Amino acid sequence: MEAVQGKEREDFASRVKNVVLRVLVFTFWVFFLLLVKVLLY
Repeated sequence: MEAVQGKEREDFASRVKNVVLRVLVFTFWVFFLLLVKVLLY
């Protein structure tokens, strides 16, 4: 029983990490594209 709970917690943590990583990459790209636009115009 304990092992199952631990596994679920690990899965949840990795899922959260993946989401956070995606959000960071997304925000980085949006910021980068805005910067490029500002520099080009």
